Amino acid sequence: MKHTDYFSNFLRSTVNLSQFNLDLLADRVEAIYAALKADPDLGQRIVKKVPQGSWAQETIISPQNGKPFDADFLLQMKEETDWSEDVQEYINAVYHVIHRHSIYGNMPHNRKCRCVYVEYANNQMHVDIVPYVILGDGRQVIINRDDEQFETTNPSGFTQWMKDKDKIANRNLRRVIRLLKFLRDHKNSFTGTKSILITTLLGEQVSDWKRISDPGYYSDLPTALLHLVCDLDQWLQQNPIKPSIADPSNTPTSLGSGVGRGAGMKTATALIIDGL
Repeated sequence: MKHTDYFSNFLRSTVNLSQFNLDLLADRVEAIYAALKADPDLGQRIVKKVPQGSWAQETIISPQNGKPFDADFLLQMKEETDWSEDVQEYINAVYHVIHRHSIYGNMPHNRKCRCVYVEYANNQMHVDIVPYVILGDGRQVIINRDDEQFETTNPSGFTQWMKDKDKIANRNLRRVIRLLKFLRDHKNSFTGTKSILITTLLGEQVSDWKRISDPGYYSDLPTALLHLVCDLDQWLQQNPIKPSIADPSNTPTSLGSGVGRGAGMKTATALIIDGL
């Protein structure tokens, strides 16, 4: 039996971040954005905000007990020629507004490599604010403060790639990604594997030709889960060492090393197949 209803209920009741928390997250992002826009100096440098990561891609999951859930958003800023020799000023400008703010300045906050974060300790969540710039030559970049340089990005391209792959998979790719992320976080399987790698590796297994040769290939969640994990396992067997994973939105950026044959993801494959 496929237990389709069981999988749907499990996602709804256990894996997915609750609608209450999704709404709370959206409200808090909006409030932070409004505070940044209201600053007389920074506000005129801001273009708009752009959700990104698991929040934008609808692969966000409920966290483990005692751990926070989070969201990233891109803060699109105008290119500042005066900062071209010191690009970390984009992050510093955001940090100084947060640090001086009457509310956020009294909350845990700081700078990281590519963002400024604000923690909501009592509600176990945090928000990452990622400065993002479209340069005069059209290149989309975020800032790497540690290396003091721009990094090419294409957030809308990645999100569109996800939407296209999810459509091919009969809207089941995002659900499978959430299940794999839950397995990683709650069962201590392939721990340390970044969410973006799980998303990319699973998304790369989705293809039109599989659905054409077998119209039911992604027909429901249990079937899509089985096929995607088996296809990923087959791909892993072809990679005895960890390969470099390219950004599917066609930026020159590598997303890091994936998992190779014999690594943790193979364990996940066995766990999932045994459970079906």
